[in-house]
Amino acid sequence: MDPDTGLDAVRNVGVTDGKIAAVQDNSTMQDGGLPSTGIPTVLVNGTVVVRDSENVNDVFPGKPIIGSATLVK
Repeated sequence: MDPDTGLDAVRNVGVTDGKIAAVQDNSTMQDGGLPSTGIPTVLVNGTVVVRDSENVNDVFPGKPIIGSATLVK
């Protein structure tokens, strides 16, 4: 358990200033491009894709996952 945040379960987390921080997924089915909040910088394959909590435009360092998804309720 992180004593500063009280997080003690597996969930979306990141590290900010050396401390565990919760990450919130803000995207919806209507607007899938909304960035997550909780960590100000995200790197994919060594490339910054989120800087100052904003998506960086025109960078595509990852590989797309192609296939069908199944919604589990």
